[in-house]
Amino acid sequence: MITVKGPTATLFSFGSYYIIGLMKTNRGFVSLIILLVVILIILGYFGFNLREIVQSPKVSDNLNYVWNLVVSLWNHILVIPATWIWNNIVIGLIWNNLSKLISH
Repeated sequence: MITVKGPTATLFSFGSYYIIGLMKTNRGFVSLIILLVVILIILGYFGFNLREIVQSPKVSDNLNYVWNLVVSLWNHILVIPATWIWNNIVIGLIWNNLSKLISH
């Protein structure tokens, strides 16, 4: 993996695929929204209809399969550590200490 850092974004290279990490600046979320809008405009310009693509039987079946994998991963592997982190760190440390500070 090659990482190239620039002033506003980080480019991660995985072979011939590139992922742009736009969350490096304070404007990262806005940049991500703008990038998504530009991508949708370009796809529309070239005649792609995302609604038809997503509603096609093959894509719908693939999305359902991936969603079921994510739900299974959550239910069988991630729910125990996530619950522990939520209860012991978020609630136990952060929330309880903040409530003590507010009450005093």
